[in-house]
Amino acid sequence: MSYRPSIKQLELPSVFPTLNAMESYGQSSASYEPEFWEFEYRARRYLSNLQMPELQRRYADIARNLMYLVSPDRHVIPLNSFLSSWYWYRKEFHTRLELFLRHQEAPVSLPNPVAMSFTDVPRRPAHPNAGDLLYRYAKERRVNELVKLGTIRMWHAEFYEKLEKDPARQDIEMLKTQFLHGPSTVITTADGQRIPVKGDVRIEHHGPDYYVMCMSCDWDPRLFADFQCDHCAVIANVDAFARAIEEAASAIVPGWRFHHNPVEYYDPYDSGKSTYISHATAKDFRFAYQREYRFLLMRLGEGPEPCRHIDLTLGPMGSHIEVFSL
Repeated sequence: MSYRPSIKQLELPSVFPTLNAMESYGQSSASYEPEFWEFEYRARRYLSNLQMPELQRRYADIARNLMYLVSPDRHVIPLNSFLSSWYWYRKEFHTRLELFLRHQEAPVSLPNPVAMSFTDVPRRPAHPNAGDLLYRYAKERRVNELVKLGTIRMWHAEFYEKLEKDPARQDIEMLKTQFLHGPSTVITTADGQRIPVKGDVRIEHHGPDYYVMCMSCDWDPRLFADFQCDHCAVIANVDAFARAIEEAASAIVPGWRFHHNPVEYYDPYDSGKSTYISHATAKDFRFAYQREYRFLLMRLGEGPEPCRHIDLTLGPMGSHIEVFSL
């Protein structure tokens, strides 16, 4: 008699990663079946200690991400990565299964992800998180200033959370938190005596001061509403744009290190104790739908004391930028 999962499964993609890609992670096609997902979750209920409001919010966040992060170019990525469509199907299943085990319903209607059509988009990156094209969703005045003058503002991370009150950008920038599932975690004293674990183990990741300017790695018209704007500047020459920022910043904050890369999103309750989480380049996976890319200035040694923000003028950027609007 075949085994059936305890809860209804969503309609899953018909495309899998290649066999070589799955085998490189010790997977097979069975790893992509809800029956297997239920077996692995019941063996380690990593959400069992969440309070109900947090569990419900988690489910709503995952449901939203499923509506943004399902596309054919993501179906072929192994489910270990947040870039994969399969990653979000699996997280949705695990979280809804925990609700079921508590005799609770999902707080929102079950998502019905439809792969976004990219036939009418202005320009798209080579692949998810490629970083070869970047998208700055902003109001028309800000976009015009960027194109004509190269004017940008980089906020200090500590002030960022105070200045931005919309849900799309509410986050604690200087601190990233993860939890280790208590019943699955062993803690001992120096002489090997086991210490009982109550609840989950909280780990906090801090780091040096930094300034940040954020963009997106992909085109998505839904992000206009999310960021309350009507224009999008598409950075077509990312390397030249980054060099201009680094040169302009070196005169204002000498000694601060410049860096730029896509954000790494992580599950705060299922990321593993050995996972490296940077306070500056990682974010809670509830924000993954934004597909954020960051330009950073970080103080790693001597340098001027930080202020609320720094303004940079890069010079005319028209040759590197295309502008689109709603």
